[in-house]
Amino acid sequence: MIPLIVCSACLFFATIQQASGQSSYDSLVDKAKTLSYDVQLNEAERLFTEASRISPERAEAYFNIAQIRLWIFLGTDNHSDYTDFMKWFRLTVDKGERLIELNPNNYKAAYLLGNTYTMQAIAETTLHSYLAAFSAVRSASNYYDMALELTPNFYDAYRGAGEIHYFLDFLPGTVKWALPLVGLSANRSAGLSEVRLAYEKGTTDKIRSTLSLAEIYSNYLAEYDSAEALMRELVKKFPRNPMFNYHLAVILIKERNLHEAEKYLDAVIDLNDPRFMVLNNLSVFLKGDIYFKLNDFQNAIKYNELFLSRTNQTDYTGIANYRLAMCYRILGNNDMSKKCLLNAENGNNDIYDDSFSKERSREFLRYGISSDEIMVCEMNNDLEAGKYEELYSSLQPALKHIQNEDTRAEALLVLSEAATRLGKFTEGIRYSREADSVDADYENWLKPRSWFLIALCSYSCGDMATAKRFLDKAEGTDEYARNNLLNAELNNLERKLYGK
Repeated sequence: MIPLIVCSACLFFATIQQASGQSSYDSLVDKAKTLSYDVQLNEAERLFTEASRISPERAEAYFNIAQIRLWIFLGTDNHSDYTDFMKWFRLTVDKGERLIELNPNNYKAAYLLGNTYTMQAIAETTLHSYLAAFSAVRSASNYYDMALELTPNFYDAYRGAGEIHYFLDFLPGTVKWALPLVGLSANRSAGLSEVRLAYEKGTTDKIRSTLSLAEIYSNYLAEYDSAEALMRELVKKFPRNPMFNYHLAVILIKERNLHEAEKYLDAVIDLNDPRFMVLNNLSVFLKGDIYFKLNDFQNAIKYNELFLSRTNQTDYTGIANYRLAMCYRILGNNDMSKKCLLNAENGNNDIYDDSFSKERSREFLRYGISSDEIMVCEMNNDLEAGKYEELYSSLQPALKHIQNEDTRAEALLVLSEAATRLGKFTEGIRYSREADSVDADYENWLKPRSWFLIALCSYSCGDMATAKRFLDKAEGTDEYARNNLLNAELNNLERKLYGK
């Protein structure tokens, strides 16, 4: 009897010790996750490492270290940081796959692997390694599906599955048709519902689902009030986090709340963390954008030049140089204006703003920047700053003096949107139809913009048939004639009209 009692006692204490170890592991991981979102990355990684020593067979600590390394790679754009991330990515995958080998019903390990491959997809996309990114998305989708098949009420996994279903639906048709051949599906309506479900009912990854839902609302649906509310949740909880502050600032700029947006950009700039210099530089760029829209051209020059001096990427250098050219021209320095127009050629043509700036700069180099174009630029800035009453009153009498047809059409659309924002929908339709009648020489974005405004005003007046007709016309135009903002506005109106 004594040996049996001794063995039972040993088993009991071993079980207690294992449970205590698991509790310590979970406690350390939870504390470290909070520290990581509070940008205390060194301390967070120290605690994750400590947790991995307690239970080296578990994968959560390795995953979170990989996530920190991904943030650093995205924040520095340094290939050595990508290599560092991939080391922890592979270690996490090895641990996760081993857990599933030991227990094929381990839905949490499947979910963690889905998140891990999602991180790889983000990293590969940043490097423009699209085949590797596509393969990672497929692996992530398989693991999210596995987690949900094992435990359908594990709501956090709907966030990952929903992101994939939603974002894949925005791929070009030349790519999207092949998705079923590799086991992937695209459905923006289902994807949004899944991400929202994760936000409402998920328990383990609320921060990720909040950020994901805010991104969809802001970047794809133009539901800026909803996106703002979600991002304010995160900024309130983690006021030092540069990613959260930056995303909130972007939303506020879209809402034309420029002065408040600047406060959140300053929070990113003031942090001045070398691990987030890409975000720091983009915040400087957006401050230049804000001052340009406020028609404060001296400060716009200051921040656009600072951005260009600091960035090691081509992204947004085209639009920064274009804005500098306009600033210098307005302030009377024509030589510097021409120099910046030439430099606008060197942006990233995959980014709409840079591509647009390149084409318009070529036109300005060929024909010069007229006083009418300067006036419309300043009026458009007033629109972006939310000065609708002032703009509507001043632009109406100026229209008859504009000679160039493209410039006149652009002015008409500025006036149409100002009227729309003021609830003058009949006037909004009239100005947009007049802009639509112009045979533009080189501004191919004018047509889809005018059609969208006609559709929006018609919807607001209750004329659903006209709204649908012009929405379909706008959505049927060449995607290169539509920027991301217009696409989001079209998606927003489409949901209202068709319930998608």
